[in-house]
Amino acid sequence: MIINLDKTSTKEDVGNKAYNLMLLKKYNYNVPNGIVISSKYTNTLIKNIKEKVLKNLNDQIMSNKKNFEKFIKEINNDFNKLKLDEELIKDIKNQLTKNKTKKFVVRSSTNFEDSKNFSFAGQFDSFLNVKIEELEKYILKCIKSTFSRRMLKYTFLNKIKLDNISISVIIQEMIIGKYSGIAFSKNPINNNENEIIIDIGPGLCNNYVSGKKNPNTYILKKNENIKTCLSIENKIKNEDEILKTIKKNILEIEKKFENFIDIEFTFDKENNFFILQARPITN
Repeated sequence: MIINLDKTSTKEDVGNKAYNLMLLKKYNYNVPNGIVISSKYTNTLIKNIKEKVLKNLNDQIMSNKKNFEKFIKEINNDFNKLKLDEELIKDIKNQLTKNKTKKFVVRSSTNFEDSKNFSFAGQFDSFLNVKIEELEKYILKCIKSTFSRRMLKYTFLNKIKLDNISISVIIQEMIIGKYSGIAFSKNPINNNENEIIIDIGPGLCNNYVSGKKNPNTYILKKNENIKTCLSIENKIKNEDEILKTIKKNILEIEKKFENFIDIEFTFDKENNFFILQARPITN
């Protein structure tokens, strides 16, 4: 039921996001320590809810706001009755108390996310600064987002069938970011394969992923020591060294993944570089 991120597993068991984090760990990149609740457990937990969604969700419900809201309320009520096994909670806490950190990140990892065609960015819920005694609450919230209002609308509009969806849950050490951001190993705007785009700013990564704060944006040439600043919103200490670290890592990961990628990253207060996520750039 629980798999450590230091181990290897399959996408079927842990979802795309966790699988990529496991690969990064295997390649000795600095990824926050953590565990994954496997989809084998969560699929069983939400089996009846999934069957209800697949059986009842149709164009008639999706196109009628009143019917849709009524259906969402039903699904939410079903989710609110779910509980995790006591043995599972005990096992999770035993594994996580080995870490020095007092707070954790709870994130989804599905077989739908982080693919070449759809990133599902922002569709599933993630939670930061979670205390160990709050884990069950936020794990269940994360699982609940599988069939949230937002997710059902997204999959309906993109004509994505939910028959095969499965969700795993990642629980990792919370890294307090000094500088954080997102980087792309090719320019996602003009598809220039010789350009790396880096968005970075002070604080936590989710500030820039969600658009709550404006980052500094840089374009770096892959084969030349050329830097272009598109926007400067914040003062970044040791800017050139930080950008050099990001460039080195994203080029290495691109080569290992054999794909153009985007990464979410953070530097802690000691300037240690952590990769929070890596995935193919969506088409």
